[in-house]
Amino acid sequence: MNKIIALLAPLALLVSACVKDLDYDFDDVEPHVVVMSTVDPDTTLSLRLSFSRFFLSAEPFRKIEDATLQLVVNGQPQALNATQPNPGDYRLAYRPQYGDRLDLTVQVPGHEPVSASTVVPHPASVTGARASLHHASGVGDNVYAIRFTLHDPADEDNYYFLRLIEELDHGSMGHNYRYTNFSCSDYLLTQGVDLGTVFDNIDGSTPTEHYVDNLPFPDDNIAGRSHEVEIKVEKNYNTSGFILELVSLSRDRYLYELTADQYTDDPFESLIAEPVQVHTNIDGGIGIFAARTRTLVPIPLPQ
Repeated sequence: MNKIIALLAPLALLVSACVKDLDYDFDDVEPHVVVMSTVDPDTTLSLRLSFSRFFLSAEPFRKIEDATLQLVVNGQPQALNATQPNPGDYRLAYRPQYGDRLDLTVQVPGHEPVSASTVVPHPASVTGARASLHHASGVGDNVYAIRFTLHDPADEDNYYFLRLIEELDHGSMGHNYRYTNFSCSDYLLTQGVDLGTVFDNIDGSTPTEHYVDNLPFPDDNIAGRSHEVEIKVEKNYNTSGFILELVSLSRDRYLYELTADQYTDDPFESLIAEPVQVHTNIDGGIGIFAARTRTLVPIPLPQ
């Protein structure tokens, strides 16, 4: 321990000697209009508007309450009755449908208009979902293999998130649900996706299984084909079943989710990592206005 302290002491002196105080004028930083919205099919379109702030500022974010909104769906302007249930939170009288193209324009007094576009993806096509006992070595250590076939549409780029919901039976206290970890060794899905835990074996034969609670993958390696997917999950003593969740995302939503996850990772685990710029599709501002579609498939456990 004394050796470590002796090595760190000169480094601390060097760092302290290089520190220089800089004065920043927050008033010189022009705030951007921030648009945050998740576009879900058959759900009332909602968005949150605010101004960005300088990253060293401790002031609260300013919400935008006087914006004018325009929405064009499939080339047709919509007559909107926008309401604000809370300051800065807007609800529009429109429920997006599969395949809709939405073009949004936000005009804030004193600022240039900002805009964004998205297309609502169709739900993922999943067949043959089933579970089978893969391994049992004792109570509470039952591993099930869950298999399903994903039918990827041809002639279009598709982006997916794969998640698994666990149903827990608490007897007289009822049921609850939670996302649970699972393992996957399908290299066609994990190749090129930086999950931080995808590595080949030493001999380079097969990829090592890795455990995640969310597997993002584009359709690059399965484009336009039907592909059987297998994941493995450990059953708890009170697990009564699983629900497979496959989310189809627009490209902007996919990139936003990936970069946002990297941005919010524990900084102490990657002290020398490069800063992450969160993806945005807001022209003239920042934030996200992008669509997703969830497909939920119940997976009963075999008797």
